[in-house]
Amino acid sequence: FGEAPTNEGETAVIMCNIKKGDKPVSITWSLKGDVVSFDPALTTSMIGTQISLLTITNVGYRHSGTYTCRATNEAGSVTHSTELLVKGKHAYMHWKCLICRTS
Repeated sequence: FGEAPTNEGETAVIMCNIKKGDKPVSITWSLKGDVVSFDPALTTSMIGTQISLLTITNVGYRHSGTYTCRATNEAGSVTHSTELLVKGKHAYMHWKCLICRTS
């Protein structure tokens, strides 16, 4: 995450660390404004009560965009966002006409 792109097929990890605030804290993740939900390549895990990790395995172009971490407690919520840039694999295909017909 950040300025350097992640190569397609790699794993990317982003951490949301809540440094202060009253507990309990609820942490949610969103991509391009939509809450991250079911995607086999995306997993979230808590480390303690104030750190959440978002792990993206086998990064693809569909994972590129702005990720937002939202931390919420009784006092309100705060967000922080970062951008994931994905560098795709370039494959060149050569076509060969085995049976060509013209009309």
